[in-house]
Amino acid sequence: MPIEFKEEHLREITENSERSKSNCHRIDEIEEDIKSLQEDNRALYEMSASIKTLTDGVVSIKADVKDIKNDYGEMKSEIQDIKNTPIKTKAGFVDNVGKLIFTAVVTGVVAFVLGQVCPVIFK
Repeated sequence: MPIEFKEEHLREITENSERSKSNCHRIDEIEEDIKSLQEDNRALYEMSASIKTLTDGVVSIKADVKDIKNDYGEMKSEIQDIKNTPIKTKAGFVDNVGKLIFTAVVTGVVAFVLGQVCPVIFK
């Protein structure tokens, strides 16, 4: 049985061939797009990992800053104590001198009163 080759068949074969070429071209473009998307995805993943590393670093820095602030507060308190030590010493000395003077005056007054009341005691 012989097959007749008609112009219609030739047209269909040509259309199929052209469509096949077009489809191959589209597939090539899609493969390039997929490759580009994979590269972009890889870059995004690397950026995400870098951001996580930076975030961890910031958290660590925050903890360090908090420790430094605590240490600073303690040092400030200690420095204030050191500054106040001479003042406290001086105040203590003044208090002691005041007590001494008061005691001397009271002793003198008591001695005078006793001398006046009982003159025999001091002879």
